[in-house]
This record gives sequence, C-alpha cells and structure tokens, in this order.
Amino acid sequence: MIHPEVADEAVGLLMMLVADLGEEAASLAVMAPVDLAERFARLRQLGEDQAVIAAAGDAVLRNRRPPAE
Repeated sequence: MIHPEVADEAVGLLMMLVADLGEEAASLAVMAPVDLAERFARLRQLGEDQAVIAAAGDAVLRNRRPPAE
C-alpha cells in the first residue's frame, strides 16, 4: 500500500501533468491551420497521454493506504 501523503502528492503531480497536456491541446486547437492532419494526430496523442496519466492516478488511489485512525 502507498502511504497516504505520498499518494496524495503523486495524484497532485499527475493532475498537473494532465492540465499541462490540456493547455497544449487548447493552444493547438486555436492555431492557424497549417497541417490539419498533423494537428489532429497530435491532439489524439495528447488525449491518449492524458488517459494514461489518469490511469496511473487511478492505480495510486486504488493502492492508497487508508489514513491511520
């Protein structure tokens, strides 16, 4: 089991990574058209990367030790 404080810190860092990828996706969405196929491929990859990070967060939470009482 993962110590609660360590798990909470890890989840916080993972959420920051998801947010950073979201910001990159938002900036790609408003750029002037250059190569739409390339842009959509990058957006798809960013979404897949966010899903992987979210899955890691789920794993941390599943294995988080309950706080000591």
